Amino acid sequence: MKVKICGVRTREIVDTAVDAGADYVGLVFFPKSPRYVEPDAARPLAELASGRIETVAVLWSIPTMR
Repeated sequence: MKVKICGVRTREIVDTAVDAGADYVGLVFFPKSPRYVEPDAARPLAELASGRIETVAVLWSIPTMR
């Protein structure tokens, strides 16, 4: 079983996820989510995670109208 901590928005959460043994941290890029993180704020979080834990981008796809 793999564990992902989603909605990561701070360095402390990245560190806690690593310390707890999680496999992934999720960065939410859906603007309407309360856990949304701006891309410029996500970059340093992903850099902090690099080599310590896998990073996942959580995206939302809105179907196109035909």
